[in-house]
Amino acid sequence: MPANSSSTDTRPRSCRAYAILLSALAIILANGFVVFFVKSEHYIYFWDYTNYWNRYGPTGALFVRQPLDALTSLVWSIRHADYNLLPIVPLVPVEIALGPYDSPSFSLSRTSTRSPPFFRRS
Repeated sequence: MPANSSSTDTRPRSCRAYAILLSALAIILANGFVVFFVKSEHYIYFWDYTNYWNRYGPTGALFVRQPLDALTSLVWSIRHADYNLLPIVPLVPVEIALGPYDSPSFSLSRTSTRSPPFFRRS
């Protein structure tokens, strides 16, 4: 391997492209399954299950309208609330991209942000 090469990946380009394509396909299929599942379920969410979903939309809207107030609210919740807003923060960009919050939007944002770390290079 050349001394000036910064990459430690020795696989051919076609193999890397195949891995990226396969990962993207897995994420798309996971999101498709979430849409199918959420649209067909008849479950009433209660207690802890609904807590973060209820905070998901207003938190995303606050980050769009007043980012400084949203950060202040985030810090306050981390310091004082039993259920802080920190788990919702990674979902905010997806919530902004998908529009108004509802159950499919919340589930898709969780699937899209939490599944890619599990697709690691070997």
